[in-house]
Amino acid sequence: MSDPSRDRDFPPRELSSVEEWKPGGIPPHQRLTFWQSVVAVLSALFGVRSREGFRRDLTYGNPVFFILIGFILFCLFIAALWIFVQFLLIYLIHREGL
Repeated sequence: MSDPSRDRDFPPRELSSVEEWKPGGIPPHQRLTFWQSVVAVLSALFGVRSREGFRRDLTYGNPVFFILIGFILFCLFIAALWIFVQFLLIYLIHREGL
């Protein structure tokens, strides 16, 4: 059976001051999955994250996922930059005939 006092306090009071829980949203007892964290980091990276989504990420997100995803994206960015420079150098060397 369900505890009536627990149902009455759902969502927790500290959550309701940040955002209103919606039945279609993520329940407060669940964390974001790894893939939801990837979407959150990518949308924040491109600057298209809504304020509500940002607050949800802070409330339910796992900081380890955010750090791990950020490190992976940083490494991918550095690798892409290095590859671009290598192709540019090859193109310039062959163009100049050096």
